[in-house]
Amino acid sequence: EESQFSIGVDHAREQTVDLIKNGVPGIHYYVLNKCDAAEKMLDGLDLCCS
Repeated sequence: EESQFSIGVDHAREQTVDLIKNGVPGIHYYVLNKCDAAEKMLDGLDLCCS
């Protein structure tokens, strides 16, 4: 189960980086109340709110 979690987090992070590189104006995540995954996925990305 831990490896599935890590694979999902890594994939979401890669998608986020790719979307940002391609200039999307915003990203909305449906995390289904799984805040641990969302926090881990966003951790380390240089994001800020505007």
